[in-house]
Amino acid sequence: MAGPACSTACSTVTCEATMETLNLFRQAMVLVVMLSAPPLLVAVVVGVLISLLQAVMQLQDQTLPFAVKLVAVGLVLAMTGRWIGVELIQLAMMAFNMIEQVRA
Repeated sequence: MAGPACSTACSTVTCEATMETLNLFRQAMVLVVMLSAPPLLVAVVVGVLISLLQAVMQLQDQTLPFAVKLVAVGLVLAMTGRWIGVELIQLAMMAFNMIEQVRA
């Protein structure tokens, strides 16, 4: 993967900066998946459980799943908010440090 991206036409510094930028984008995409997984999984699990409960009890209320999922996802975000913030700040610091290194 590093071979085609770094041809002889580009300088070593430019090639390294490009590879670091691609690595930062890859880390950002992985971080997006990691940070969105807990609320998404909770919403899916709660939605399935509430749907099963509604099917068993033959309830036709459309607001019940929404309200329960909203509360569950809110609780998950409240519990994981600090971790999400720390991870986002670390990624931002890494990006700003990269900008500083490229300008130097």
